[in-house]
Amino acid sequence: MALFGLVKGGKKGKAILHTGCLLGKYDNKELRENYEEILDKLGIDFISPEKLGKPLICGSLALDLGYEKDFIKIARRNLKMLKTLGIKRIIAVCPECFKALSQDYKEFIMDWNIEIEFALEVILKRLRKKKLKEDNALSLTYHDPSYLGRYCGIYDTPRNILHVLGHSLTELKYSREDSFSSGSCGGLPETNPELADEIAKERLRQARDSKVNILVTSGIRTSEHLKRNSSGFPEIRVFEISELICHALGIKQIGARA
Repeated sequence: MALFGLVKGGKKGKAILHTGCLLGKYDNKELRENYEEILDKLGIDFISPEKLGKPLICGSLALDLGYEKDFIKIARRNLKMLKTLGIKRIIAVCPECFKALSQDYKEFIMDWNIEIEFALEVILKRLRKKKLKEDNALSLTYHDPSYLGRYCGIYDTPRNILHVLGHSLTELKYSREDSFSSGSCGGLPETNPELADEIAKERLRQARDSKVNILVTSGIRTSEHLKRNSSGFPEIRVFEISELICHALGIKQIGARA
């Protein structure tokens, strides 16, 4: 009830920040904290996901694994909850969640009318106007998550952010529309973890061959999968893009835990 009053009485169009369904699986609260602190620093109005009282699970993994009926049940339950709370906008951090909420929900739920924004697109608009740390330039490369690039067509936004942050970007041989998979998507880590790990290692080999030792990507599922498989690649450091944004805004140092 408290959240209901907050949303109804607050700024019109105030959005819930959805940092993804998998924070519990990866035991990584840092990603949520990163995006909350970034949005706060940039003056972007949002409601913390903790205010919901219960987790918002988009159900994308259920759909990937073929459980369509379960996915529809999850989607309908989410719509009912969001309408009850008066929430009309979601800022989605996770590429898988963004694709599900912005595309799949519309396909399966005819009355789905929640506005979905991708967090990096919201951040980029404000980041261009912000004074950033000057000791920030890195030479790096970027991996396109399949759900963000191939399914949602978002290729330029993360690259534009890296440019605004002052970094030098070297494209991988297979990137953008022709990007190689990280092995983290489509339920592969759940159904065939050995193959998923081998695909990740191949992607890391490609990053090593690019002669750049920093690999950046978007979303916890892809970043954690690549990080977990990077132990055999001591020359490669993997970062989720929020880590670099936090550093540039003076929130925390790269790689530092809060």
